[in-house]
Amino acid sequence: MRTFVNHDVSEFVFRLLFSSIFVVLGAEHLFHDDLIQQLMPEWLPMKRAFSVASGVILLLGGASIALGARVQEGAVLLGLFLIVVTLVVHVPGMFQAPGSIAPEDLWLW
Repeated sequence: MRTFVNHDVSEFVFRLLFSSIFVVLGAEHLFHDDLIQQLMPEWLPMKRAFSVASGVILLLGGASIALGARVQEGAVLLGLFLIVVTLVVHVPGMFQAPGSIAPEDLWLW
């Protein structure tokens, strides 16, 4: 039985779909991060700088996977980033919502 799926094309489509969340979120961190800054913990200084740094990491990792260049390094970068953000921001956030969140945005938390 013949296979009609080109594995190169299917791998490329998978990489595009997988990396799109990182690329889009990275761009949001760079260009439209008002809500992201509101969701950051109160103790975090220089929220804009952390948002930009996060955006660059997300864009670099996502782009490397999407383009198929240095995929392993991009995946490791994203994995480490997600571990750090989960432990530093999301786990403590499970116990208390930031005070800077507007009441209409509390559903996000």
